[in-house]
Order: sequence, then C-alpha cells, then structure tokens
Amino acid sequence: MIFLARIFVGLLCLVLVQPVVLANPFLQKVPVQPDQVSYPWQKPLLKGPTYSIRELAWKADLVLRVESGPLNTWKIREVAYGGPVTEVPPSPMPDTYPRGSREWIGFWRSTPGGYELLPTGIRAQNAEGQVWIPGQADAGFEYGQLMDDLKTDLKALIILKTDWMMKDRIVRNRKIWQWAKDRENQFGGGITNAGSMGWGSVEQDLLMEVMLGPDDVLAWEALNLYARTNSNEMPPLKEIFASTSRREMLLRKARMAALSGERVRALLVLGSPFTWQSGSTEGQWTTLNGILKTAVQNPSPELSKATLGAIKMLASFAQLEPDLLELAWKRYLEMAPGVDRAHWAGILARILGTEVWKQRTGNEAGLVVAFDKLVWSENQISWTLSRIEGKGGSQPVQLIREKLDEKGKVIETQTNPLVDKETKPWNQEKPLQGEWNATTWPTGLWRIQAVSKTTPEWKSEPRQLQVIKPLKLPGITPPGIGTIKVVIDPPNPKGR
Repeated sequence: MIFLARIFVGLLCLVLVQPVVLANPFLQKVPVQPDQVSYPWQKPLLKGPTYSIRELAWKADLVLRVESGPLNTWKIREVAYGGPVTEVPPSPMPDTYPRGSREWIGFWRSTPGGYELLPTGIRAQNAEGQVWIPGQADAGFEYGQLMDDLKTDLKALIILKTDWMMKDRIVRNRKIWQWAKDRENQFGGGITNAGSMGWGSVEQDLLMEVMLGPDDVLAWEALNLYARTNSNEMPPLKEIFASTSRREMLLRKARMAALSGERVRALLVLGSPFTWQSGSTEGQWTTLNGILKTAVQNPSPELSKATLGAIKMLASFAQLEPDLLELAWKRYLEMAPGVDRAHWAGILARILGTEVWKQRTGNEAGLVVAFDKLVWSENQISWTLSRIEGKGGSQPVQLIREKLDEKGKVIETQTNPLVDKETKPWNQEKPLQGEWNATTWPTGLWRIQAVSKTTPEWKSEPRQLQVIKPLKLPGITPPGIGTIKVVIDPPNPKGR
C-alpha cells in the first residue's frame, strides 16, 4: 500500500507540474505586455528579405552573442540586449555554418509563447573573422566591426524607445525628432541591406510619428526629411495635413518657399484630396488657384507634375477656376513632345470632357493615346502605345513619321504600318508593344505619332526621336554594332 501511495503522489505531482513545464520550458520566456503592442518596434517583420542589423535590433527584445558548446550545443557568451536569460532560446538553426565558425549573434522577439527568432535574425563569424549570413554565405565585412556598430546602435535605440514611451506627446515628438536630426545623414539605406547601412523602418516609424504629432512645423520638417532620404518619394499622407493651420502653412510654402524642392512638396501635398477632406475654406481654394496660375508656367518637370496633380484635385472638388483651366490648356499646347505632355493631355481631357476635347483637338474619337514607353538600346527602339483617356474599339493603327529641319519645319512625311508589315487592328483596352530597327531610320530629327484613319479618327500625342549615325568616310567601314545613337525627346526640340 505504501508503494502504491507513493506512485499516486508522484503522478499527482507530475500532473500539477506539467502545465508549468509546457508553458515555460525555460525560465526566460517573456510575454508581450498588452501596453506594448502599439509601439512601432512591435510590428512584425515580413518574411523574405535579409534585414539589416539595425532593422533587427529595432525589432528585437533579446540580442545574444552565442558560442558553440560540447556536442554541438550552444551557450550564451553575452546578453547584448534584453534578458535576463540563462539559455539560448530554441530556434530554427541553419543546416550548415561556415567552417571554423565559433560564434553567432541572434535576434529574438518576445511572444506570449516565449522568444521567437526574427526572420533572417542570425549572423555568424567565419574562420576569417568576416560576417556569414545564412542563405547568402560571406557578406564581405568584419564581424568585429559589426559587433562594435551594433553595440553603439543598441544604446541609441534604447534611448529612442525610452523617449517614445513618454506620456507628453509634444515633448516626446521633439525628442524623437532630435534623434532623427542627429542621424539624418545615415538615413535612406533601406531595410533590406545586409550590413549596417541605413536605419530601415526606424526612420520611417519616427518620421511618421512626428508628422502625425501636434506640431505643424515639425510635421513639415519631417515630411521634407522623409522625401530627401527616399528619392523624393512622399510618405502615405492620408489626412496628416488636413487641418486648417497645416493647409495655410502649405500654401505659404507653395508660394514663398526658397527651395524649389520644398515648393514642389507643398504642391504635392496640396494636390492630395486627403488634405482637403475637412475644414477647407473658400479663401484657401482661391489662394491655391492663384498659386497654380503662376506655377503652371514653370518649365520644371517636378513642379509641372505637382501642378497638374493640384489642378486635377481642384477639378474633383469643383473648385477649379476657369482662368486656371485656360492657362493649363495653353501650357499643354506649348509643351514639347514627351511623357509629361501626355500626362497633361490625359488629365485635361478628363476635366474638359469628351465633347470639348474633340472640339479643341480635332480628335474625332475623343481619345488620348500616347507612346508611354519609348526606349533605345542596341539599335532597337522599343515602344508601348497606350490609351490613357477615352474609349474606343478595335481599329487599325499606322505610324506617321515627320522629318523636321533645324527650324522645326516638316520636310518629309512617311506613313508606315505601326506593327510588322501590315496595319494591325488594336483594341485600346490593352497596350500595343513592339520594336523598330533604328538602322532603318535615316539620320535626323523625327516627330512620330500613331494614327487611325478609321472613323472616328484619332491621333496620338507626339514624341520625337533624334537619330544620329556616324559619318561614312571613304575606305573606312564603321563597326556594325553600336554605331547609331537615338535621343528620345531631345531637349529644346523644334516643331512642337
């Protein structure tokens, strides 16, 4: 009986202890705190790319330096961040490590079930002391330098996370903005760099936080820094600048900004419908129309794009003044052939309507058709013809080539099939693609347009090609490849 009683007590203890073991196989499991889920560093990493060390450090709750132990086990060499822990958390390890590897560093995120290795969250040291990345082999930079940079970055990120948790939003945003300003020359490296370049989503998270904050001036500064470090791309604006005070600030920048880049950005934001969703005033609409009447004459491609977007937005809210529309029409007529002119045609056709567009252009079909892709390479001119406004059925299309003299006067006109040797019907619902052999084009400046002579007739937006061939000298045969140069829409073209 005593023996049976002991078995019973043992089983009872096992039952009582088992849930604890299952829930906590090693003591260092740290569930995510409920009040932390709103912080940007708690957002999960996407699967796939190799994330930078800075990106991993931003997302990690635990960073360990690990060395191999007996029988291919692992032991902690240093807790670089987080903890306390006594064991390396169980995680999927690479099948093979570089020969001679004795150390690696790992990045983990805390979850309700314990620590989870972040995607691509391992870097190892090879026998030569360089960094080895699973799936990519050696990265070509020193492991020791990586560790030194990581320790510096972790100290900076600890400060940033501490500032981010402040309750006073105004003070908090000033602190994280200063953090950004101190490191803006390091921004823009992206999140997929395998080394220590760029701050990845750190910079985007904090700049978006500043833009969403209550300080109008800081929001504008953050927008400019975001654009400068992201190839002039704009952040997802939504209604960030939709307040009356911020619209007034943008209108001042669009009218008076000393730097052309800031003026363009101000117009881009003013051209977003989100900026005008609520609280807009008649005076602000009038001011924007006045600014655009001046901007529409500017030849800068960047400002042209921003101006066109703002005109489109005004039309969508029925706030486009007739005088501005006529100035935009005049600008379109004076524009040189190119993609920019085609964009203006598409927007103006939509604003004016099909019937007015037909009357003003003589385009019976009311279509806007353009060569939206025109590329020269290795004696081949690749093109894509697309319908960007209007509707039409299947029609045969031809190519008109007009040779221009130095004054822009037409001195020769040729009509050829657009595709191959036959006039091919085209359903404008799908782009039409093809290539021309540049060797068949005589030297000179050519204006090209796709046309359809089938009722209702239409003609595409013009483009220009400058074909340059080498001089033929007596007794000298030029090479057969690379002897022709084609300039797409050359600057200061004639014959608009």
